[in-house]
Amino acid sequence: PSAPSASTRGNAATPSPEQAAIGRDLLDGLSAHLIAELPERGQLVLKLVYEDHLGPAEAAKVMGVKTQVVYNWQHKIRGLSRAFLADAAPAA
Repeated sequence: PSAPSASTRGNAATPSPEQAAIGRDLLDGLSAHLIAELPERGQLVLKLVYEDHLGPAEAAKVMGVKTQVVYNWQHKIRGLSRAFLADAAPAA
């Protein structure tokens, strides 16, 4: 059997330059919003988990806290992110 073509593999289309710029602007806005809203410890979780890609247990060890503390901050970060993205979504 032949390999599936690019059109049948289910790959997402490459975003246009305009779409890529909009995505970067949205991500920059989200980052600024999270930094403005989170206290220092929340910002540290943001960096360790979402920028440095540490797992919750690894981040907790770096911070000297229980893993549950990191899970709690992740919950807070996701909630703030959802609220920001809901507000940033264009009106339908």
